[in-house]
Amino acid sequence: MKRDAEGPEANAFLDQLPVLGICGSSGAGKTTLIEAVIPLLLARGIRVAVVKHDARNVLVDRPGKDSDRFYRAGADVWLSGAGVFGRRHRNPGFKMFLAGLCRGYDLVLVEGHAGTPVAKLWLLGKGHSEPPPGPGPVLHVLSWRQAETKAVLAWITAWLDRQWCAVPVWGCVLIGGRSRRMGRPKHLLLQEGRTWLEGTVAKLREKVDRVVISGRGEIPASLVDVPCIA
Repeated sequence: MKRDAEGPEANAFLDQLPVLGICGSSGAGKTTLIEAVIPLLLARGIRVAVVKHDARNVLVDRPGKDSDRFYRAGADVWLSGAGVFGRRHRNPGFKMFLAGLCRGYDLVLVEGHAGTPVAKLWLLGKGHSEPPPGPGPVLHVLSWRQAETKAVLAWITAWLDRQWCAVPVWGCVLIGGRSRRMGRPKHLLLQEGRTWLEGTVAKLREKVDRVVISGRGEIPASLVDVPCIA
């Protein structure tokens, strides 16, 4: 059965990643705000990509246009509308496209609207009192008067710290090497009353959320609860 690249699994996966929508109605100041925070984020060593969702009638890199402004501010720019700007043989879906970007960036900002399916910082336009309904949770709402660059930067960096901490970190121990001198696999050699593998797993558990063992070989009884992958 073909997995739905835009279904619940994609939603849950995307919620754990550093993807944030800067959304609002037309004229709310989305582009100006993103353009202002990009260099401040870059100055903190944060690699930023900006995606324009549902981009229409785009003039790529035309001076003064949104994509050019984001690029000149220092971010890499991607355009997503009827297609994605870039040549590829298969379209994985918008959410999985965003997830893929996270491999190369610390933060992916999505300029969008109520229909953009990501967690959002919502900018209220003049005459609006609340965001309209749509997919993706609205995490924070600002009026056009409240969208001050430093305050937004502080909110984004605090949110980003929480996102980074929420993503589980796994460690992997490789086994399978042989010791000709000792006559047994290296991971089963004893040191201070336990095998090298047991000692390594114990140290790694102090630093990561979960540990897995990769390779073929005997596993000590004390580590039967550790997932193994061949």
